[in-house]
Amino acid sequence: MTERATKVILITVDSLRADAVGLYGGAVPTPTIDGLGREGVAFEQAFATGPHTTQSFPGILGSNYPTTGGSVQDFGARVSVAECFRAAGFRTGAFHSNPLLCRARGYGVGFDTFWDSVSGEEGSAAQRRGRRLLQSVGGLVARRFPSVFRLARRTYRALARRHTTLELPHEDAGRINGLATEWLLGAGDRFFLWLHYMDAHWPYATRLAGLGEAERAEARRLSDKALRHPGRLTADDLARLRELYLREIQYVDDCLGRLFDFLRRNGLWDETVIALTGDHGEAFMEHGLCLHGDLLYDELIRVPLIVRAPGYEHAIRRDVASLIDLGPTLCELAGVAPSRTFEGRSMFADWPREAVFAETAYRMLVSETPKRVAVRTAEWKLIRDAERDAEELYHVASDPGETRPVSDGGQVLPRLRQFLREHVSRQRPQFERRAAVQPLSEAEQEAVKARLQALGYLDGVDE
Repeated sequence: MTERATKVILITVDSLRADAVGLYGGAVPTPTIDGLGREGVAFEQAFATGPHTTQSFPGILGSNYPTTGGSVQDFGARVSVAECFRAAGFRTGAFHSNPLLCRARGYGVGFDTFWDSVSGEEGSAAQRRGRRLLQSVGGLVARRFPSVFRLARRTYRALARRHTTLELPHEDAGRINGLATEWLLGAGDRFFLWLHYMDAHWPYATRLAGLGEAERAEARRLSDKALRHPGRLTADDLARLRELYLREIQYVDDCLGRLFDFLRRNGLWDETVIALTGDHGEAFMEHGLCLHGDLLYDELIRVPLIVRAPGYEHAIRRDVASLIDLGPTLCELAGVAPSRTFEGRSMFADWPREAVFAETAYRMLVSETPKRVAVRTAEWKLIRDAERDAEELYHVASDPGETRPVSDGGQVLPRLRQFLREHVSRQRPQFERRAAVQPLSEAEQEAVKARLQALGYLDGVDE
């Protein structure tokens, strides 16, 4: 029997599609991630539970599908894997800067230390100055001249998006590393740590070292065009966007190398479980969408997944895997009891899955009926669109780009339809009443809104 792990690190990279990683056939090297894959178990066909952050993290941290446990806008009643580890005596910590995953949305529950760069006066000096200015002036103007305030705010945000030297609305991977390594020095012998890196998220390349001001201006221009006018992107624009996106992933890979070196220097590497994945992918007009949204094609839901665990030899798994199984897998490796509300199962303790599922839930509602749902096997994918009453079938083994819909799937189609019916009508877990999540202050709410705007979420990009 493999000895139970006492140290676990979960690493998630925002917008990281599988084929952007060298190990998965990417065009540029990612030596740190590739090296982790050569030591651990690499899942070649791993899939998120949804195509963007709010639809994926219920699966990653809660082992629930988007249509389970409440609105995807709030982690809500779901039980976090962090709660399972803390109940078992592990010290728990999290460091990230995605406003969609802030403590007001329930993601801080279960963590002894939860740093989301929103709470309090954290953040850069420029961000703190902006918040103070907003507090001192914005409230008065908003109350007395609401139409003027709204116009001024829209104008400011439009100018801010085009200013090439403004700081981004998230912290870079180097800063996240610094916070995490400081925490690890005092974490003790039993810990669970979650790190989320935002660098590969739009807008691209504005803080990468080695870029001149002209290149930074180009990166901002292309990022804005991809968000607001994707139909106007030329082939050259898309090629450059991909290049900038991949450079961000290389930067994350370099920062991961530094984190792993820290673990080695401090005697933590050999005894630590490290799981690495993306929360969703990124689209570059393969199916008429740029960045990410409510579609369920592989460029948006297929992600890298590597689990390196002491006592487990390197392996490549070619069966389909789901991120809904990630939490139960980490619990199993550490000998921690999983929550009864988890819908996944350990990828190591149980047999391989024949099929996995991805959904898009209605964001402003609590509904058990997905807007779109897909079932994926190693060879086939069926996408069901409830709003249009339509379906698409692809033989992904011969058509990985999902460009040639299959009109007659023979005996496969009824089987996939049955999978979907069973998934949609499944019995969902029962959740106990939870304590209210601590709300954000008015200033923190404004900070979250500003970051969401700067990340494109309040301008039409799906969460």
